[in-house]
Amino acid sequence: MACLATPGPARAQAEGYALSLRDVPVGTALEELVTLTGISLVYSSEVVRGRRTVCRTESASPEELLRCITEGAGLDFYRLSSGTYVVIEAPEALPAFGTLSGQIVDAVTGEPVPFAQVELADGTRSARSNGAGIFLLTRLLPGPHQLLVAQWGYTPQRLPLEKIGAEESDPAHARAINLNRWSACLAEMSIAVETLVACFPHTWIAGFSFGGTLALNLLREHPLRGGVLIAPALYPRRSLRYVGFRVLRRLMPALARRRYPRETTVVELMEQSRTNLARIETPLLVVQAARDPIVSRRGFDHLRRALPGETYRFLLLDSDRHVIVRGEDGSEVARLVGECIKRA
Repeated sequence: MACLATPGPARAQAEGYALSLRDVPVGTALEELVTLTGISLVYSSEVVRGRRTVCRTESASPEELLRCITEGAGLDFYRLSSGTYVVIEAPEALPAFGTLSGQIVDAVTGEPVPFAQVELADGTRSARSNGAGIFLLTRLLPGPHQLLVAQWGYTPQRLPLEKIGAEESDPAHARAINLNRWSACLAEMSIAVETLVACFPHTWIAGFSFGGTLALNLLREHPLRGGVLIAPALYPRRSLRYVGFRVLRRLMPALARRRYPRETTVVELMEQSRTNLARIETPLLVVQAARDPIVSRRGFDHLRRALPGETYRFLLLDSDRHVIVRGEDGSEVARLVGECIKRA
């Protein structure tokens, strides 16, 4: 540390001190400040090394002069109780956090979607919409983000946010996010598949998780060449919430529909998908992890019982992952799909 002590009591100037520095080393500027004002100053030679400053004032106090010198050089200072000033490196500027608010609504009816899960793709921030579908994400770092939105009975959405900054806190930046019901999605897919099969009669269809549920419905309704279902969702995973919903639906179905509209939509689609399976006569491959943490294995077992015969293949992987189409299980799934299509 280098301590620049006062050379003696400085003569008080009611009008303040004048100082003019133009691109001079900070060390030199601080020495001149001490000589001019008699200020007691402490700083490290490492802090000022290689730094230069510009400062011009006509009438200023010693502290104002010190601020003028340090601000232009990326430095800061603080004052001890003894009156001595200590010069330090300026802390890095904190990022300007942004805030994102919006409302989740049904894409068809425009009604709010309560209790939807909203999160950034990197997992750093998450929230749930309230009863009116309103959500709020705070302390978002500046820059682009990916927003994930999901709720039972709706197709998940992945939305790019090109820019997030402090200005996003303005209510004017609140945005509406539309979610499509699975039933609407199935209707649109049915039209697309009908058109596709008319042009390409050897079309196969594949679906993962709830996409597998939709693919099963399309296989039943359209003359596709074959299908691949990966971890199809045909039964809800057992949980306290589901058990409560199931009891309420059995005793008071109308109340269950009003109170849990999204759960009702999903369960009804699952129930619909488990019926009339004998209408599926094309080759079918069903693959699921033996210890899938998301989708109940009951759906896999139900399909195996309902579709006996060599036309249908059912394979359980020794895995505890739901997303078996990626990672270490992905290559095995790809191999099984390839073999199934070749065999057909």
